[in-house]
Amino acid sequence: MKNVIAVFGALLVLGFIVTFWVWIVAAAVIGGIVWAGFTFGVPWWQRRQQQELDHRNGETARRSALAARAEIQNQQYLAGDDHGLYGEYQPAPLD
Repeated sequence: MKNVIAVFGALLVLGFIVTFWVWIVAAAVIGGIVWAGFTFGVPWWQRRQQQELDHRNGETARRSALAARAEIQNQQYLAGDDHGLYGEYQPAPLD
Protein backbone atom coordinates (compact mmCIF):
# COMPACT_ATOMS: atom_id res chain seq x y z
CA MET A 1 0.00 0.00 0.00
CA LYS A 2 2.84 2.36 0.84
CA ASN A 3 4.43 1.67 -2.54
CA VAL A 4 1.24 2.56 -4.36
CA ILE A 5 0.97 5.87 -2.50
CA ALA A 6 4.65 6.63 -3.20
CA VAL A 7 4.25 5.86 -6.91
CA PHE A 8 1.03 7.90 -7.08
CA GLY A 9 2.76 10.83 -5.34
CA ALA A 10 5.77 10.61 -7.67
CA LEU A 11 3.48 10.56 -10.73
CA LEU A 12 1.54 13.49 -9.33
CA VAL A 13 4.74 15.51 -8.83
CA LEU A 14 6.00 14.52 -12.27
CA GLY A 15 2.71 15.56 -13.85
CA PHE A 16 2.86 18.87 -12.00
CA ILE A 17 6.41 19.49 -13.26
CA VAL A 18 5.52 18.55 -16.85
CA THR A 19 2.40 20.71 -16.82
CA PHE A 20 3.83 23.82 -15.19
CA TRP A 21 7.48 23.65 -16.27
CA VAL A 22 7.33 27.14 -17.83
CA TRP A 23 6.18 28.66 -14.55
CA ILE A 24 8.80 26.74 -12.59
CA VAL A 25 11.59 27.95 -14.91
CA ALA A 26 10.25 31.52 -14.76
CA ALA A 27 10.20 31.41 -10.95
CA ALA A 28 13.78 30.09 -10.91
CA VAL A 29 14.95 32.84 -13.28
CA ILE A 30 13.22 35.55 -11.25
CA GLY A 31 14.70 34.10 -8.07
CA GLY A 32 18.16 34.15 -9.64
CA ILE A 33 17.75 37.76 -10.70
CA VAL A 34 16.64 38.79 -7.22
CA TRP A 35 19.51 36.87 -5.64
CA ALA A 36 22.03 38.49 -8.00
CA GLY A 37 20.54 41.90 -7.29
CA PHE A 38 21.04 41.52 -3.56
CA THR A 39 24.43 39.86 -3.89
CA PHE A 40 25.97 42.31 -6.34
CA GLY A 41 23.64 45.30 -6.48
CA VAL A 42 23.55 46.27 -2.81
CA PRO A 43 27.35 46.48 -2.34
CA TRP A 44 27.66 48.40 -5.63
CA TRP A 45 24.98 50.86 -4.50
CA GLN A 46 26.67 51.35 -1.12
CA ARG A 47 30.04 52.06 -2.80
CA ARG A 48 28.34 54.53 -5.15
CA GLN A 49 26.68 56.35 -2.24
CA GLN A 50 30.01 56.53 -0.37
CA GLN A 51 31.78 57.94 -3.44
CA GLU A 52 29.04 60.55 -3.82
CA LEU A 53 29.37 61.50 -0.16
CA ASP A 54 33.17 61.77 -0.47
CA HIS A 55 32.76 63.95 -3.56
CA ARG A 56 30.29 66.21 -1.75
CA ASN A 57 32.61 66.53 1.26
CA GLY A 58 35.55 67.36 -1.03
CA GLU A 59 33.48 69.98 -2.84
CA THR A 60 32.44 71.52 0.49
CA ALA A 61 36.09 71.64 1.62
CA ARG A 62 37.15 73.23 -1.68
CA ARG A 63 34.48 75.90 -1.41
CA SER A 64 35.35 76.60 2.23
CA ALA A 65 39.02 77.07 1.30
CA LEU A 66 38.03 79.38 -1.55
CA ALA A 67 35.82 81.46 0.76
CA ALA A 68 38.59 81.68 3.38
CA ARG A 69 41.12 82.82 0.77
CA ALA A 70 38.65 85.41 -0.56
CA GLU A 71 38.08 86.74 2.96
CA ILE A 72 41.83 87.08 3.55
CA GLN A 73 42.26 88.93 0.23
CA ASN A 74 39.33 91.19 1.08
CA GLN A 75 40.92 92.11 4.39
CA GLN A 76 44.22 92.78 2.61
CA TYR A 77 42.46 95.00 0.06
CA LEU A 78 40.74 96.95 2.82
CA ALA A 79 44.15 97.43 4.48
CA GLY A 80 45.57 98.82 1.19
CA ASP A 81 47.78 95.84 0.37
CA ASP A 82 48.13 94.94 -3.36
CA HIS A 83 47.88 91.23 -2.52
CA GLY A 84 44.24 91.86 -1.68
CA LEU A 85 43.57 93.12 -5.19
CA TYR A 86 45.70 90.74 -7.25
CA GLY A 87 45.93 87.70 -4.97
CA GLU A 88 48.77 85.28 -5.61
CA TYR A 89 49.37 86.55 -9.17
CA GLN A 90 50.89 90.02 -9.00
CA PRO A 91 51.15 91.91 -12.29
CA ALA A 92 54.53 92.27 -13.95
CA PRO A 93 56.21 95.62 -13.36
CA LEU A 94 55.85 98.00 -16.29
CA ASP A 95 59.24 99.70 -15.76
